[in-house]
Amino acid sequence: MLSLRRLLPFPRDLAATAVWHDLGALFAGRPPGNLPVAEARRRSRLIAGEDLLARGDPDGAIRVADALLAAGPPSVPALRLRLAAEQASGRSRAALRTVQAIRNREDSARLADLEVRLAGTILVEETDWVPLLPPRPPCRNPQGPAIVIIPPEHGRGPQRAGSLDAVLRDLAEADLRPVAIPPPGSPAPASAADGGLERAATRWHPLDLGPAYPADPPADRLVLDHAWAAAAAARTIQPSLVIALVPHGDEHCLAVGLALGAAIGCPVAAIVGPGSTPDHAARPGTGRLRRADRVITTGAADDPALGTALRALVSADAGVTATA
Repeated sequence: MLSLRRLLPFPRDLAATAVWHDLGALFAGRPPGNLPVAEARRRSRLIAGEDLLARGDPDGAIRVADALLAAGPPSVPALRLRLAAEQASGRSRAALRTVQAIRNREDSARLADLEVRLAGTILVEETDWVPLLPPRPPCRNPQGPAIVIIPPEHGRGPQRAGSLDAVLRDLAEADLRPVAIPPPGSPAPASAADGGLERAATRWHPLDLGPAYPADPPADRLVLDHAWAAAAAARTIQPSLVIALVPHGDEHCLAVGLALGAAIGCPVAAIVGPGSTPDHAARPGTGRLRRADRVITTGAADDPALGTALRALVSADAGVTATA
């Protein structure tokens, strides 16, 4: 080994020495780099947990992280593994507690921002919070179009976007003349080819709050800004109805729709589904549904009863709950 080192220039001589020691550790069955056995075992378990997370098993990664945390004093790497797994599985409340535990040991601006984002997500998804806008003179026009509050990213994914297209088609066929208002910063489809014929038949009213507006604001700020900007747009649109879409149990549109309806003196209809979970009515935060003037539920995007219920909205009085 010494003769080999003398033949190699720096830093290859040091690298060769490290390889030699690692090979010795491999054949001898001991941790490399003179690591204590306990520390080497902890690192091995961390790698195993990261592999589980990479393979799409966040629950398994959480179990690994919990075992590491239970075996000794809380370590930041184990907490970070648990945080990543909790975020991957959508456990916002648990992730918030983990972020706070990490910040007690090593803080950063990124962790502070993540804590704010998680708190905003919990506020929107797990409570009945609705932003309170200053009351405005009523601007409802019984002959006006229906304002449709569109989910962030237009439904997130092809399947959800297809469900959104189907609802917009049914709204247009029901002569509700939908005006779609996506969240600030979300563009409207540029053409029929871009968003489908259903989206092309809908009038889109994108909200542009300027280049300084963040691309991915916390969930509660996005709801508040969406409601504020939609209330300003409603002065021009003069709607007859506000329709909040609640696809897949997403409470964003419902919170925006309720805030908007209260601010401009307009009834609010909630379309629950398609794709919402069967136990949606039992989830936290669905006290918002009880505040809507009308609730229309549908089990599928092509549910024929949805069109019938939507057409009933044109002439029906507010305050009655309809179920498709």
